[in-house]
Amino acid sequence: MRIFLFVLLSLFQSLFPKSKNQEKIPGLKTWDKCMFTNAAGQSGNPASPFYRNLYLHWANDQYQPLVYTFDAIKKITVQQELFQPLQ
Repeated sequence: MRIFLFVLLSLFQSLFPKSKNQEKIPGLKTWDKCMFTNAAGQSGNPASPFYRNLYLHWANDQYQPLVYTFDAIKKITVQQELFQPLQ
């Protein structure tokens, strides 16, 4: 049920985006073929290489993959961090 609600919300947000800074194209038949564009980067840290990495793509109307399956996510992962609760 949680996945269905997430998918429904994602579809709604892609059809009615809040601003032109972010746009998604859903791939309802194959979720790993979804695409997106975003003026900002994916990091809130100005020192990160992902802080401004999407601006030129957005300015040139270039879309990036928005993957959903675990295998597709593993394939494009650049860095992975493991967080554990304190004992």
